[in-house]
Amino acid sequence: MVAKYSRRSVLLATVIAALGCGGSGLPETVSVTGTVTYQGNPVSDAQVVLNSTDPKGKPATGATDAQGKFTVQTYVSPTAQAKGAIPGQYKVTVTKIEQSKQSSEEMMKAASSGQPAMPKNLLPKKYSVESSTDLTADVKKGMGPLSFALTD
Repeated sequence: MVAKYSRRSVLLATVIAALGCGGSGLPETVSVTGTVTYQGNPVSDAQVVLNSTDPKGKPATGATDAQGKFTVQTYVSPTAQAKGAIPGQYKVTVTKIEQSKQSSEEMMKAASSGQPAMPKNLLPKKYSVESSTDLTADVKKGMGPLSFALTD
């Protein structure tokens, strides 16, 4: 009986050690914060996406607050997000979608009629497409906040 508990204890200790020593399984990231302005004014409620230029890289995303400030996190899996971005080069896209003024019932009616209202981006289109944006970020340890001043 003692040997049975000892084996279980050793097995349990091994599993705990493997899980504990292996780290979180999340990639090494760097804290990334920044500000988005358009025509000199802070952009609130915008989606900021850092698209890695490395084909094996992962995107990092954040949303701006009322002052246009954002902090990004990296999507790792459906159940895991890592704070910050993986060090590397990024093309940055920024979009701000107009909030619908339709009621839920009106949206359902429009969708069922085959004529749903398309969401409207309130920022210049070039910033919302990875191939046309001129916004970039070089993510590395010790970096300061990013600043994106959007223009027409």
